[in-house]
Formats: sequence, structure tokens, C-alpha cells
Amino acid sequence: MQQLTITLAIGLIALRVFTGCARDRAPDGPRASFESMSQLPALQVAKVDPTLKGQRYSVLLNFELASDDAFVTADGGKVSLDGSKAITGRASLRVAGGTRGASVKISSLLVGRPFPANWTLLGSSIFAEKQCAITAKLELADGSTVSQTAALRPGEWNSVWLDISKLPAGASPVRLQYEFDGRSTLWLDDVLLTDNDYFYIGQSERDEPWSIHRRGFGVTVQAPGKFRAALDTVLAKPGGFIVDETSPLRARFSSNGDVKELTIYRDGRSYWDGDFRALSPQARSEGGDQHTSPAQVSVPEAMGRVDRRSPGDVNNDGYNERVGAYQVIATTPRIDVILAPRSTPLLRPVVEVAGLPAGNVLVTVEGRLVESFVRTPAGTLLIELPFRIDRIATVNVRVN
Repeated sequence: MQQLTITLAIGLIALRVFTGCARDRAPDGPRASFESMSQLPALQVAKVDPTLKGQRYSVLLNFELASDDAFVTADGGKVSLDGSKAITGRASLRVAGGTRGASVKISSLLVGRPFPANWTLLGSSIFAEKQCAITAKLELADGSTVSQTAALRPGEWNSVWLDISKLPAGASPVRLQYEFDGRSTLWLDDVLLTDNDYFYIGQSERDEPWSIHRRGFGVTVQAPGKFRAALDTVLAKPGGFIVDETSPLRARFSSNGDVKELTIYRDGRSYWDGDFRALSPQARSEGGDQHTSPAQVSVPEAMGRVDRRSPGDVNNDGYNERVGAYQVIATTPRIDVILAPRSTPLLRPVVEVAGLPAGNVLVTVEGRLVESFVRTPAGTLLIELPFRIDRIATVNVRVN
């Protein structure tokens, strides 16, 4: 009993000393709560940049602890933790207006971790009061750098990324630097790594008949031994491409750059704002005559109609130059599409049918079975006719 009393007394003294120290100590500033930490940065960052949805992340610095600003130094200004604004959690790093730059000690945040390992992007979210420009730069121990300049949209969170996918294994990062033009007060949150490696089509770039692969700032469209097209995405530059549609037959991209819409087929046919370009020897040998002189297309009135007003149909003739396909709309589960070549034979023409119900599809041309068709994300049926047509032919499409 006496021993128990002594133990309790020691415990009470220890509790008083502990709580007294806690009471006398200065507040720690913003701290991470269970609730704030459970707000996955992946979900929040995906709201800022929807192209990154569904990727895995590793948070290096989230500015939730009072000690987090020790990893950042300012150039010609001031940085401080701020609980008034955050994309995740309860705080971010405030960069006062006029500050020329901020440097994150990335080497300290990656101690004991391989780099770049399987990560493809390094970056953070940045909020600007006014429109301004920012340059992000990763400095490596060998003196080389990876940099990216971006224009920040005011009044919203912007994702600013560096492509680290091409760095050699074992690269040694030193500093992650941000250079500002000083026009605006900024808030920096969630310095993190992410892996955006993704195959839309295929599982490797050696896959037949083709693959569509995103990694870092680029998308590669490749058919082994036939063609390879490397496209910059919007992460690389404002005029980069966004992936709009992928299927075993076709890929479509859009952009705010010089080329607004790009369509690529698995055989190497491509259409850049409606201009035909051959990417493969096969597409080159066949030429683009059938693109400039398409066939006359018609549909029995009881089955549907030709769509002469699809965006990209410059002549309103039912052939859409922007996507390289004839456009028809079905009003019944069965439709006959009649193709009548003019001066040029058709080589593997493509027909796109809208309005068909769900169900098993059967496609034939004069008794010959056609198996190369897919449903697009928009619900249309995309059919590639795998032969030459040099006279009037009827494509029979039926949904069971």
C-alpha cells in the first residue's frame, strides 16, 4: 500500500511538471490535426489539376507544423506560416509581396530515400493574389537543373510541377527553388512527389498494335516499327495537349496552342486541325487523297441520317476532316451506311455512328464480317473498314 501511494505521488508530480511546462511553453503555431492530415493531398490537388486524379502521392512538406518553415529560406523578402489560407490542412507558407524567391531544402526532406525512384513529378500548389509568373527549379548536386516557368492564375490554387521522370537513378537533389516576379503575395502549400505514369492503351511501349503512354510532361503514341509521336501535355506548357479520347482504334487530343485538335489512328493516320499528316510508312504510301476527296455518304431515311453539321466537317458533306471519319446518326438499332467513292478509292475508311442503343454489334460489308470497331467514351460506334473500297459499298450495322 505504501509503495502504491509513493508511485501515485510520483505520477502526480510528473503530470504537474509536464502540464506546467506545456502551459509555459510558447504556442507551436499551426499544428496538424487528425482531420487535416486525413484530407488526402491527392484529392485536393486533383481538384486544382483534374489530369492528376487517381495518382499516388508522397507529401514532403505541408506547412502544418511550426518547424516546417525551417526548411525554407527567403531571398529578398519574408516567408512565414499562415493559418488563413491552405489547400489541405489548416496552414500554408505565406510569401510576402516583393520577395524575389524561396528555397526549399529538398535534400533534407529526402534523406534516406531513393530519388527519383518511381516518381515522375515534383511540385506544389501555389495561390496568388494577383496575376504573376513563377519559375520552379530543382538544383542537383552535379550542378544540373530542371526548371519550369508558369503563369499563375490569380485568386485560385495553381499546381506547379517539375518533370523528374528523365532524371537518372540516384540523382542527388539539393534545393527546390521558386523565383517570383514580386508582383503578388503568394501562398505555398503541399510540396510533394507524384507518379503520373499511366498507359491509356497497352501495358508497355512495345505492345501491338500500338500504345498510348503518359509519363511526366509527355504523352507518347507509338506503334512498334511503324511510328512514334511524342506530345507535350499542358503540364509542359500552356499550349500543350489534353488527352480527350483513347481507344484501340483512335486517340484524340485538344489544346489551346497553335493546333487546337489532333486525331491519331493506330495505323499512323493523323489529322492536325483537319490537315492530314502521315506518321507511318503505310499512311505515307497510301497518301491523303481520300481525305481531300472523300466519298459521298448516304443513309436510308427510315434508319437515320448523315450528320453534316458535326464540328470539323468543313464542307457539310458528312465527312469530318478533323477526325478523319464519316459521321452518321442512327434512329433505329439497324443502319445501312452507303459509301460511294468519287475520284479516289477508299483505303480502310472510318465510319462513326451515333444514336445506336447498347448491345452486341454486328458489322458487315457485302457479306464480309468487320471486327475492328469500338464504342468511344462519347457512346458512338467507331468502325474501321479493313479493306479497299473503289465502288459503291453498303456498311450494315446492327445492334442485337
